[in-house]
Amino acid sequence: MTASKRKNEATVASNMVTRVFVNNVHNNPNILEDYKENDKQWVFNTMNRIQQLRSKWQVDQPDFGSSPSSKTYLDDSIALAIRSINEGDAGPEQRLLAEATQVKAELTHDIQQAKELCDQESSVLVQLASKLVNFREQRKALLQQIHDLDERQRASQQRIALYQEEASQELDVVSDLEEEKKRQVPRLKASISLYAVTTGIKWDFENPDILSGQVDIPSHKGFKLFSIDPRDYSPVETADMLWNLTEGRTVI
Repeated sequence: MTASKRKNEATVASNMVTRVFVNNVHNNPNILEDYKENDKQWVFNTMNRIQQLRSKWQVDQPDFGSSPSSKTYLDDSIALAIRSINEGDAGPEQRLLAEATQVKAELTHDIQQAKELCDQESSVLVQLASKLVNFREQRKALLQQIHDLDERQRASQQRIALYQEEASQELDVVSDLEEEKKRQVPRLKASISLYAVTTGIKWDFENPDILSGQVDIPSHKGFKLFSIDPRDYSPVETADMLWNLTEGRTVI
C-alpha cells in the first residue's frame, strides 16, 4: 500500500467520522446536552457553516449525478471546508487562550501584591497590638499610682484634721495662759512694788539668768548695785546674800 493511498484512506475515515457526527446532530439535537456551552456554540456555528456550504455547492456546482465519485467529491470538499473552519476557529481560541493567560498573570500579580500588602498590614497590626499591650500596662500602672496617691491623700487629710484639732486645743491652752497672765500681771506688779518698798531692791530684768539691780541702804543713805549668778550658789546662799544686802551688809 502506497503512502498516497494510506493518506486518502485516512482522509476518507476522517470525513466519515465528521459526517456521522454531523448527521447525528441533525437527527438527534439532544446529543449536544453532554457538551459544555462553549462546545455547543462551536458545534452550532460549524453546522451553520456546513449547511451554507452545502447550499452553495448545490447552487454553484454542476450536477455530477448520483455517482459515488461525485458524492465523494462533494463530501471531500465539505470535509476540507470543515478543516478550514476548524483551522479558522483556532485563531480566536488562541487569542482567547492568550487573553486568559494574560488575565491569569494579572490576577496572579494582583494576588501577590494583595498578599504582600496583607503581610505588611499584619506586621503593622502586630506592632500596634504590642503598643496597645504596652499602653494598657502603663495605664494599669498609672491607675495603681493614682489609687496609691488617693490613699495617701486621704491619710494626709486625716492627719491634717487630727493636727488641726490638736493645734486648736493648743491654741485654747495658749489663750487660757495669756488670759491668766494678763490677770496675774497687775498682781505681780503690786507684789514687786511691795517687795521693792519692803526690801529696797530695784530689779534689773535685762538678763533673766542673773539676779541684778540696785538696793536702797538707809544706813548708807544711798543705793548699791549688785549682781548675783544663782547658778554659782545654792538657793539658801542666794537668799542669804540678798538678805545681807537689804541689811546693808557686804555681799561676798
